[in-house]
Amino acid sequence: MADYTYQISTDFPGGVCNEDSFSVEIQASSIVTALVSMARSGNTLTVTFASTLSGAEKTTFDGDVSNPAGGLIAAHDPVRLPELSRTVQIKTTATLSADKNNFGGPESAGYGMFRVSSSLAVNITGLGQGVEGRVVSFHNVGAYTITLKNESASSAEVNRFSLSMDLALAPSECVAFQYDAVSQRWRVSQIFPVMLGDAGAGGRKGMVPVPGVGDATKFLRGDGTWVTVAGGAVLAQAVSTPNVIDDSLAQPPTIAGTVSITNGSATVTGTGTAFTTALAVGMVIRFNAQTGTNYTILSIASNTSLTLTANYGGTTNASTTIRGVRESDAYIVGTSPAGDWSTFAKGDLVVWTGSAWTKLLTGTGSAPATNTTVLVTAFQGTAAGAFAGQSGKIGVYNGAAWAFTSPTTDHKLTVIGLGDPLEGATAVYRLTSATWAITAPGFRLTTLTGSNTTTSTSDTVVGLGIQLVPAAGVYEVEFFGGAANSGTGATATCIMTPYAAGAALTTAISRVKSTAATSGGTNISGFYGAANGVVLNGLQNVEGRWKVGANTGTRYEVAIKIRRVR
Repeated sequence: MADYTYQISTDFPGGVCNEDSFSVEIQASSIVTALVSMARSGNTLTVTFASTLSGAEKTTFDGDVSNPAGGLIAAHDPVRLPELSRTVQIKTTATLSADKNNFGGPESAGYGMFRVSSSLAVNITGLGQGVEGRVVSFHNVGAYTITLKNESASSAEVNRFSLSMDLALAPSECVAFQYDAVSQRWRVSQIFPVMLGDAGAGGRKGMVPVPGVGDATKFLRGDGTWVTVAGGAVLAQAVSTPNVIDDSLAQPPTIAGTVSITNGSATVTGTGTAFTTALAVGMVIRFNAQTGTNYTILSIASNTSLTLTANYGGTTNASTTIRGVRESDAYIVGTSPAGDWSTFAKGDLVVWTGSAWTKLLTGTGSAPATNTTVLVTAFQGTAAGAFAGQSGKIGVYNGAAWAFTSPTTDHKLTVIGLGDPLEGATAVYRLTSATWAITAPGFRLTTLTGSNTTTSTSDTVVGLGIQLVPAAGVYEVEFFGGAANSGTGATATCIMTPYAAGAALTTAISRVKSTAATSGGTNISGFYGAANGVVLNGLQNVEGRWKVGANTGTRYEVAIKIRRVR
């Protein structure tokens, strides 16, 4: 930058200078170098330009003389126009046929609005004649979008626009810029809602980018473009990945092979099974020999051997089968529903919520309800029934048959019917990674009432039913409740710990008891354990475990609370 200093009393006519008027006079002159600022200090006026004036510019500015100065200074008219009589000068520019850099030369100085148009979509990368506080508006009076480029190197640095992103000026739109001499940039001061017409005629009034002809059925994206959205449907099942979809089953699917189980043992031995591929640690399973009781897999040793987190409580059986379920597994009930599905009808859409089957949509008794919408994904194989070969697609029942479409990028669905943490969640399909990104608000809470006891000195599950198998994501986990120990002394403790995927999540919290446990008595101590950033893959369970230092521990009401953070 270059400073030029003058004495107002001796250099300017009559010893008077009106900086506003003088700025306009400079902008209207042949001086090309950008005026940055004017600063008055007493009798001294300092005029700052973006760079040193050329010889011709210096002559135009002050006549190369001083005391008094010549050029523009000698011709300066200090009379300020009354505020109300000021008008904005408007210039209609030639139609642009290519990108324009450093828009507006010296001849454009003094204009407050440019009526611009183009013969095709073009860019304007910068605006000249910037001076502190100058306000200039662009009004697109043509039929094509003109984009004002953010920080484009195609224009001189002092002429560039400082925007958060490129600004697309659609037909009939108007935007105002003000020059910031400190940063030497043009900044947006206002976007005018001057759009007219409607979506069918090529525009719609409002502070949004104008839709073009034929865009009446499109949606506005966050980047300011109008696009066709194939989604927008309400998803009537959880979209947690993965889900098993089938419409031919009379009851939940059975894992291939048979198993042998013994009362009081946590070991399960398989024959013709493929535990390592069909099941996973943390998955909830049921034995057909004991309908209605859930067990969680602690570990899988091989295709024919696994261990449960709790001993099997049913009758010993040398040859039964397993049904494996995960939270958010969803199915269309098939013909003659039986077992766990005996209370449902053909065509119902049901989902496993972690402890029970829940009906999301009621079928017709012979088929799904019209417009039932599901996301078809597969787990350990291919989706079956009408969904065979359709994994990853959106299925809609039209009243007679299923129709499938592949999701497009940013295809958006909403989850309903499952309660927290999935109720109201949004799933957006990312085409580049072929995955669904899920945002799930809220939390999920499961409680275990009553009481039970343990003498175990190693962690064991706190009763059946205090487990959750949430959808894939990152969670905060809390485990809390009350417990007591029957003994006294340093070893009379109950140690409660939250677990996920078979691993402890936090340092155990202990409570020492000095008197025997009495339900509701003052010697019952509360406990609390928590962990953040717990990553789960959709197959792993969250549960509470406990142990004692010695003696007998009594567990009273306990709860696990999880909240998905991403």
